[in-house]
Amino acid sequence: MTLAAEVVRSREEFAGMRSAWNEAVDRMPGANPYLTHEWLTAWLETVGRRCELRCHVVRDGSRIRAAAPLVCRPARYYGAMVRELIFAGDATSDRLQFIADRADAEAHAALWRSIRAALDWRTIARLEEIPAGSPTDRTAPAGALTRGREQSSTLPFVAVAESWDDFEGTLPGKFRHEMRTRPRIFAGWGAWELTFHRGAEVAALVDAMAELETASAKRAAGHAFFADPVNLDFMRRLLALGPPPEPLLTRLLVDGAPVAHSLGFIHHGVFCGYNLAFRPGYEKGSPGKWVVHQTLRWAHEHGLAGFDFSRGASILKQRYRSQNDHNVRIVVFPSNPLLRLLKVVVFDVRPRLKRLTRDAAAGPAT
Repeated sequence: MTLAAEVVRSREEFAGMRSAWNEAVDRMPGANPYLTHEWLTAWLETVGRRCELRCHVVRDGSRIRAAAPLVCRPARYYGAMVRELIFAGDATSDRLQFIADRADAEAHAALWRSIRAALDWRTIARLEEIPAGSPTDRTAPAGALTRGREQSSTLPFVAVAESWDDFEGTLPGKFRHEMRTRPRIFAGWGAWELTFHRGAEVAALVDAMAELETASAKRAAGHAFFADPVNLDFMRRLLALGPPPEPLLTRLLVDGAPVAHSLGFIHHGVFCGYNLAFRPGYEKGSPGKWVVHQTLRWAHEHGLAGFDFSRGASILKQRYRSQNDHNVRIVVFPSNPLLRLLKVVVFDVRPRLKRLTRDAAAGPAT
């Protein structure tokens, strides 16, 4: 039987799909917080409120067999004015992919056919942060002029398979010493405490997280997520909807004031890191490192199956002997000669020029 996909354009219709949607997410391999109905709803109501919903769905009766949660918006792509299909959750999410039962290749193919059919002469599909080697990646349409693909990010991941003491014993000795001696420094600052907050408790602390991150060095570097009021509204809305996913917030307080926090979400037994910040002036105590370390300890002690650091291959993350997963960017172009020429420039010429520039800067091999 040839599957056919429908395109859900009504936000009201999408809102009514909550139970069936989350059941489909629960059945798929690679389920994560960023694919849940609650996450996507919060995004659609805040960050993506001006986008047009284009959710491609394959059904088996009332059951969702596969889905691609997409939206459409006008954009500029390397100078060209286009309309682009993107994932709902774009720029706020990680490990984005199609939802399908047991890596159902037939359903994935039906979704891609539906997406290709939606690409008129000025519309591209720009899909970010797709796990490399996932069914969404493997089944993407091939073609020298129709598809561009490149690695976009690195995602360190720790599989929790041993006790915390055994795991900590494998870490570099200097790093273990650093983490174990931080409380002595904290004590010099005042009365300190480490707190963990789950579920509904976290909603009451959003403003405190935003204040801390906005005051941190991330603001000057342009990386403070909560400094954007729209992102702040997104998080408030997400936490108001309730689990899934379940938030976990780790905080270091000194004299009752927050010095550092680590926010993440637990889904299917895996902790997914999301936001980390610490207050300037406390660098000597390595508070950011320490709250991450304590959150990883919590994950071990509470029987989680994994700790997903999310994007960013920092030295800190590599100290935990984490495996490196990768995300890719896939862009599918329509039958438009100008846009296909742009595909060649972006995905063929640009990488070659980058390699030539890098090789020239490195100089001759010795």
